[in-house]
Amino acid sequence: MKKLIAYVSFLALFATSCTSDEPVPSPDSVEETEATVSFELTEAESRMATATQKFNIEFFQTVCAQNNEGNICTSPLSASIHLSMFANSCDEPTRQSITKALGCNDIDVLNSLAKKYLTALPSVDSTASMALANSFWYHQPYTLNPDFSAKLDKYYGGEKFARDLQNDCKATSDEINCWVKDKTKNLIEEIITEAELQQAKAAGVLINALFFKGAWANPFKKENTSKQDFHGSKNISSIDMMYNNGMQHYLIEDNYQAVKLEFGNGSFSAFVVLPDEGTNINDFIASGELASLNGKSFRDKGIKFHLPKFKLRPEKLGLNEAYKALGIEDLSNARNYALFTEQVNSAVKICQMSTIEFNEEGAEGAAVSWNVYPTVGEPGIEPPIPEVNVNRPFVILINEKTTGACLFAARITDL
Repeated sequence: MKKLIAYVSFLALFATSCTSDEPVPSPDSVEETEATVSFELTEAESRMATATQKFNIEFFQTVCAQNNEGNICTSPLSASIHLSMFANSCDEPTRQSITKALGCNDIDVLNSLAKKYLTALPSVDSTASMALANSFWYHQPYTLNPDFSAKLDKYYGGEKFARDLQNDCKATSDEINCWVKDKTKNLIEEIITEAELQQAKAAGVLINALFFKGAWANPFKKENTSKQDFHGSKNISSIDMMYNNGMQHYLIEDNYQAVKLEFGNGSFSAFVVLPDEGTNINDFIASGELASLNGKSFRDKGIKFHLPKFKLRPEKLGLNEAYKALGIEDLSNARNYALFTEQVNSAVKICQMSTIEFNEEGAEGAAVSWNVYPTVGEPGIEPPIPEVNVNRPFVILINEKTTGACLFAARITDL
C-alpha cells in the first residue's frame, strides 16, 4: 500500500572570503534509538510552539506573495527548525531578528523546542513513520567552533563531516547528494551540482531533513476515481479525481470550505481548504483565514468529497526576500558567522525545492531547502448533502495535532 511520505531538508552553503569527520549518531530514525517518547512541553516551549504556528502561516503567506503564480509547496516546520539551528551561528543582531520572527527572544527555548520536535514528533503516532535528521558539512581547513558543535550535538543531533568543499567539489557534491537521496528514500536525488558548489566557494553545508510516512485513516477507493475537469488559474485540465461519499471532518465558513483528512491515529492531519468559487487564491491566503484553522471546530458530517489525485514536481524557491519580509536581517549581506574558530565572512542565499503527491491511499512528497552563502435545514426537511469538489485552486496544510506544527503548506493552482 502506498503511504504518505514527506521529507524536508534545509541546506546551508557557507562561502568564505578568506579535519577530520566528527560523526554523531544519525537521528534519521528515532524509533531505532528510543522507545515511545512522552510529548510534554515546558511552559516556555508551549508558548514558543504557539508562536511558531503564527510563523508557519506568515512564512507560507510570504512565500506565496513573492511567488504569485503556479503551485507552491513549503515546509514551515523545517523552516523553523533550520532557522533555530542556524541562529546559533549568527551574530547577535541576526540572531535576534531570527528569534523575533519565530516569536521568541530566547535562543535556548528555540533549541529545546527543536529538540522536542526531533525526539518526540516521530513517536506521537505508532502507525506512522516520521524522522528528522541534521548534518553539517564543512571545509576541512577550518576548525569547528566548539560551542556551535556542542549545540549541534545537544539539540540537533547533527552529523558532522569535514570535506574539501572548495577544491574537491565533485566528490563532495556527490556525497552530499547521496546523503540527501538516502534521507528522502530516493525521492530527491540532487540538491547541488559540482559547479554550484565550486561557484559558492563554500565553507559549510548545514542540512535539516524531515521524513514522514503514513496512510489515510479513511482511504479513497480506487474504483471511485474518475476523470474530471480542474479549473486552474491558467487553463482547464482533465485530471484523475478521487471521490468519497461518507463521513468527513468538515468545516464551512463564509468564504471557504475545509475537510480534515487524518492519518493513522489522528496525530497528523491534512487540511484541504477550498475557497469559494470566484475567490482569488492569493487573496485568500493573504487574508489570514488559515491562521485560525487549527482552532476551528470541524463537524463529523456526511459529504460528497472530490479530491484531485496529483503530484507536484520539484520547483526551486528563493527564500531570502521572504525571510527579509518577515523581519530577518538581510542575509545577502556578508558577516561573520560563529561556525569556526577562524574569521569567516559570508553572505547567504536561501532556496527550497519540494515535491508532493496525493493518491487514494495517502500522499507522497519530498522537499529540499538550502542556503548558499556566496560569499442546518427546516424542521422535517432533510438538508442537502454538502458537496466539496476540489476542482479549482486550493490550499493544503499537513499539521501535527499537539503542537500545531505545520509539516507542509501548499498552494495548488494548476494540475
